Amino acid sequence: MPTFFLLGIGGIVSIIIGAAVIVSALIFGGIIVYKKSFRSASMTLRKEYDSYHTQLTSDCKNMVNRLKVLGDHNEYFQSQYQERQKQYDDILSKRDKDVSAQLNSLDEMVQDKNYKGYKEVESSCTKAVDDFAKAVSTFNADLNSILQDDNDIHSNAVTVKGKYRKIHEFYDFHVSELKGLESSFQKIFSTSEQDFSRFDDLSNQADFDNAKKILEKLDQLFTAILAVLEQLPLLEVSVTNVLPQKLDSVHEKYQEMIRDGFIVSQMKV
Repeated sequence: MPTFFLLGIGGIVSIIIGAAVIVSALIFGGIIVYKKSFRSASMTLRKEYDSYHTQLTSDCKNMVNRLKVLGDHNEYFQSQYQERQKQYDDILSKRDKDVSAQLNSLDEMVQDKNYKGYKEVESSCTKAVDDFAKAVSTFNADLNSILQDDNDIHSNAVTVKGKYRKIHEFYDFHVSELKGLESSFQKIFSTSEQDFSRFDDLSNQADFDNAKKILEKLDQLFTAILAVLEQLPLLEVSVTNVLPQKLDSVHEKYQEMIRDGFIVSQMKV
């Protein structure tokens, strides 16, 4: 007898129901995965936009502001500032605003579970984000190029100020042992602070050549001090304590020889 008849009506119904459940589960699971892919795509685009939005409103904005400072004392940088400020405003008010609006629409579709036409909106958003990213990256590179000399000299200043800070911290830690050198160190600190202030003034005026000369002078001074810094506490103790004790000992020996009847005046001591 065929298996179909052996199963009976109940068995056949069970198989059909089981198959239907499996198919339904697969369809339902597929729908969930499909919807999650929409949410994931939306989040990825939003994350990429946020990254370039931050670069624009933070890094690029800071560089535009730096151009303004330099432009207050330099015609070249004044013209560069005016042009780049206009570019910044254009990117922020048009491209950035447009991308943000499109992403908000995409987010609303996901939240409302309205997936009709989603792919078309996602494709439009992807292109908008890509174009925005290219515009910000190009603008950022352009600003860095204009400020190359300014960036380089301030990068060097960080290194020189690091050496100065190391000397100051060493002195503060060994202040009691270096008591005899206090006036010398205070003069170094005072002069260095004045030179750093002068450096800031010159760099803000875009006078990078003279600002660089100040840095080079300070760097040579700090490098020379750091070369002997570790030895100074011991040398200071030797000069203020050990050497006087040695001199006292020699003097005492000298007096003893006089008392013993030595004619020390002919010994050239």
